[in-house]
Amino acid sequence: MTNLLSLPTEILCQIAQHVPTKDLKHMRLVCKSLHNAANRPFGIAYFANRRHVLSRGSIKALLEIVTHSGLGPYVSSVTMIALSPPSLSVYIYSQIAVDEASREAFVNSREYMLLMKRVFDKILKYQRSVHISICEPDLTGQEFSSHCLSFKVSRTLRLRASTVLVTGSCSIFLLPLRSMRSVVTM
Repeated sequence: MTNLLSLPTEILCQIAQHVPTKDLKHMRLVCKSLHNAANRPFGIAYFANRRHVLSRGSIKALLEIVTHSGLGPYVSSVTMIALSPPSLSVYIYSQIAVDEASREAFVNSREYMLLMKRVFDKILKYQRSVHISICEPDLTGQEFSSHCLSFKVSRTLRLRASTVLVTGSCSIFLLPLRSMRSVVTM
């Protein structure tokens, strides 16, 4: 009698593509063979489109994801959110001004630019292009507003252009789209 694990890896990979997304993480925990078979659909489902706020911890988490050999190759889109959406806590509302000042200082720092350069260097090693979006949150709810600038940066463009694009402050939203295209293609 043949069991599931005696099937060729290619068949296990095809089976994993038909497993519901919510069950992929459980499939990866069963054994190494199923972990490897489920890696591609898991990476695409959970790591292709990354959303991160402009904070040291969030950017370091993004760097950790893109440098992971099993998950990094599936990151193809990065959305940077200008603010973290506020919670209902009064304490959080009182800290917004302080958080914004420290976040702006971090975004204008050399550390931020080096982290983002490492992130996009790594993504562009795996992908031909990376889709970069800069959004502001909708402060009235949990969704992000439609006020979002979005670009696809190809491997042939200098990384400096994508770093400039991502390091822009919140005032970047005031630029017309044609100005943003010139930033990307410089």
